[in-house]
Amino acid sequence: MTFGRFAPHKKGNPNAILAYIEEKNPDIVCIQEFGVAKTGDNLRMSDVKTVLRAYPYSHIEYTTDTKRKSVGIATFSKYPIVQKKNVGIDSRFNVAIFSDVLLGGDTVRVYNCHLESNKLTEGDAQTQSDLMQDFDTHRASVFAGSIVRKLSVAYRLRSKQARQVAESVSGSPYPVLLCGDFNDVPTSYSYNTIKTSRKLIDSFVAGGNGFGFTFQRNPINVRIDYIMHDDYFCTLDCKVGKEKYSDHYPVYSRIYRKPNYN
Repeated sequence: MTFGRFAPHKKGNPNAILAYIEEKNPDIVCIQEFGVAKTGDNLRMSDVKTVLRAYPYSHIEYTTDTKRKSVGIATFSKYPIVQKKNVGIDSRFNVAIFSDVLLGGDTVRVYNCHLESNKLTEGDAQTQSDLMQDFDTHRASVFAGSIVRKLSVAYRLRSKQARQVAESVSGSPYPVLLCGDFNDVPTSYSYNTIKTSRKLIDSFVAGGNGFGFTFQRNPINVRIDYIMHDDYFCTLDCKVGKEKYSDHYPVYSRIYRKPNYN
């Protein structure tokens, strides 16, 4: 949600998401809906650079860049980024990138992906909730038709994007670490296409507990945000935070290079 819809960062009243990243202090941060404003009393790029000064390396790709705002995807790293590339998925507003990061003499390819949204709105969630309380056949039929149209369009786009990401991942000459908002569940075509492209390990499956819902908007509860890696790494643990600073919960994982990796 573009850092809480460009919520300002002020002394005594910090931007909650920026403050959260600073507190957790991870080595690499992948943000799928990165956004800064250029006008008004809103979050500025200078604020981001000040708060995230521990991350001298970044890879940012904007899908929207106007006089008022810049919105896209961003990867921040404490380790040197030696190459940056846009994967070039077919989408107007969504994007996938990779950043080659130098880790202790080894190069690791870090993917940051944001696949096509289902375009479900707060109004859709409210309508579903209302129907559960007071069912009406005609209204339910109209609502179902609208949802099917949205999902079918998004599914086709997302499937193609997943194949494009998978092709890039399978061809990587370096070990892969992949983070992303897939806008799809673990039983989906998109998830499995990307995961099987290189026999990636889902960090939450390897080191998490419970359902791991990363998106919760009553009555919708789903896991659609992921951290994955190939067998160069192993997962120590993976958790989903419960901070309600966005419509998605943060996912974070402690991941190590396998000691016996050759």
